[in-house]
Amino acid sequence: MTRMIRLLLVNALVAGLVLAATTAPAAAIDQAVDGTGVVHAGYYPVPFFSGGATPGEGDDLGPHAIATGHRVSLAGYFMDVTAPPAPGSETPSNFNNTIQQLNEVWNGMATPFINLQVGSASAAAIKSGSQDAAIRQWAGYLKRWLEGESLNGTSIPTAGRSIIIAPLPEMNWTGGAAYQCQPADFAGAYAKIVDVVEAELGATTKESVRWAFAPNNATGAGCGSIASYYPDSNKVDFTAFSGYNFFGFSGPNEPVSSVMGGALAALKAVAPTKPIIVAQTAACSTNPTRGAWITDVFNLLRADKHVLGFVWFNQDKECDWRIWNGTTADASWDTNLDKAAYAHPVSDWFVAGTTLVVSATDTPDPCPIGKTCDSVSLIDGTGPNFNNYHRPTQLSPKNVFVYGNPGDFALMGDWDCNGTDTPGQYRQSDGFVYLTNVNSPSVATQQFFLGNPGDVPIAGDFNGDGCDTVSIYRPSTAEFFIANKLANNNEGIVADFPGYVFGDPGDKAFSGDLDGDGVDEVALHRESTGFVYFRSTLDTGAANSQFFFGDPGDIIEAGDWNGDGTDTVAVYRPSNGTVYLKLANVQGNADFSFSVGTGMVGFGTAPRIP
Repeated sequence: MTRMIRLLLVNALVAGLVLAATTAPAAAIDQAVDGTGVVHAGYYPVPFFSGGATPGEGDDLGPHAIATGHRVSLAGYFMDVTAPPAPGSETPSNFNNTIQQLNEVWNGMATPFINLQVGSASAAAIKSGSQDAAIRQWAGYLKRWLEGESLNGTSIPTAGRSIIIAPLPEMNWTGGAAYQCQPADFAGAYAKIVDVVEAELGATTKESVRWAFAPNNATGAGCGSIASYYPDSNKVDFTAFSGYNFFGFSGPNEPVSSVMGGALAALKAVAPTKPIIVAQTAACSTNPTRGAWITDVFNLLRADKHVLGFVWFNQDKECDWRIWNGTTADASWDTNLDKAAYAHPVSDWFVAGTTLVVSATDTPDPCPIGKTCDSVSLIDGTGPNFNNYHRPTQLSPKNVFVYGNPGDFALMGDWDCNGTDTPGQYRQSDGFVYLTNVNSPSVATQQFFLGNPGDVPIAGDFNGDGCDTVSIYRPSTAEFFIANKLANNNEGIVADFPGYVFGDPGDKAFSGDLDGDGVDEVALHRESTGFVYFRSTLDTGAANSQFFFGDPGDIIEAGDWNGDGTDTVAVYRPSNGTVYLKLANVQGNADFSFSVGTGMVGFGTAPRIP
């Protein structure tokens, strides 16, 4: 069922006094993360870099988004600090142009995941400092990119530029890299790269970088163990690993649990509080069970609270690993992207002054395993940014994107009848509705006129046909105008249930299937008292049910939080930034609560990944 995201208009005057003082640097604050039920997907673009004076949508990431209907949060690259041209000799078409490569990824609306190498230097040589000049030069390019530089004058979004770097990946293997199989020197080499890069970036810019320790899932003969390479934990933000199904190239057809299980266990043992990203994974296109294998990758990683993301090795190399060839996506990849979280930037991984820590305890979830439930969406008003949580009580949003203009009235609904709620906006100044069918930045796929300036939209399936529509509540007269279809582009629409009165002027309207009959009803929240009223039929009359929930000033919404087929109420409390969920439409305390932070101006439901 669908929800309206109600806006709370806030006017605030903030006065502040800044005192100059000399203080010691503040200790990093632990920021809890929990990957249960979500995973951010990514891949290595084809080709790694295409050059050209006018990069488009990341060259490869944009066409992939168009073909699949999904963007990915991560894009993998391999970079070598000894390869970029000397400062001043960069050109947009230079293959090793670090700034241009990173621009292409960011312009494709993904966060770079960089496997960083140091030419043919051994771990001992890197540790000794002999490669510092090359590392420092590369870090200078990185600093320029993080600060917003674009070599070719194209318009590249700069807000929130950030990067994940995995120095000397697969160090525990014997794949030919000069730094591999050197456990005695690796930790020092890794630390040297981190220290030199961060010194070049400076205190502010380095907050935009996260570091990943990224071994291979299997350790080469005589090369020790994953634990024997682990560096100073203060220089590690993520642990990561590479793991492939080599069937069709050089190995057996291993299940995902076999490919990844050992590495996941080893990383959790050596760094139990660090979140995990799968840095490289793939199965050959000739593998007859690859479709099921891809599904298992998504399912296994989504079920693990330590894992936040993975990056598919999308290259035609030892075999054709690709799930996207520049024109067509693998069917299983395309389907499973519905399960992936997306954010650009992935801002909650890069909060200044914080250390990412996997929550020690499982976050409670009102949705039983196997049930299909609603989750929540909040608007922070700055974009406006939709902050979609893929399950209620998630510690941080797993899909953040901008849609609409500041001041628009936000909606969520299943506009194309496919079972997934997506955003809409209602512009109260002119009565125009703007709808989209994707949960990512986009232009409106449908727009039409409805109501009068100042009306408030409500979204719902008011006739039980499985499709959501936009209707109107007029607060000045307490009238509802219900429409059971969407208008054609740039046209108006006549309500099917026009002008019936329910409640008092000034009540706040919302909708939901509050009696579990498969049809949405309209409901009212009297914010001055906290009373909720709903009526089972779309006509003038008194409420069929009423109860008290929340405090005056709370913003109310309804959703099926536990999958029982009945929508129940929840409120967002602006004063303390907390959401309170109720599992029955009766008076009483909340059954679940979780903090999302203050400053949210809208509250609604989000699609929950089953």
